[in-house]
Amino acid sequence: MNPFKTKSGEFVIAQKPNWPIYFAVALYVLRYLDPKLFVVSRVSVSIVMLYWAYLEIFQGVNLFRRTLGLGVGLYFTVNLISALL
Repeated sequence: MNPFKTKSGEFVIAQKPNWPIYFAVALYVLRYLDPKLFVVSRVSVSIVMLYWAYLEIFQGVNLFRRTLGLGVGLYFTVNLISALL
């Protein structure tokens, strides 16, 4: 089983990012533009990336994308917990 092969037999290695990625990048930049928003931005980025990870786990086009979603989801779960503590 090839992790880059879709159910229809196509090879997908890269694709245009989903809108949550663009939104997370904008929030990440915001954290450095206004230091007062650092914690809010950190939590917001984590929530948006958790949503992206959810989309990838359940709607990813191939095994690689679903595994990537799982790894990113675990990372940002830990990140969100540490930001809230």
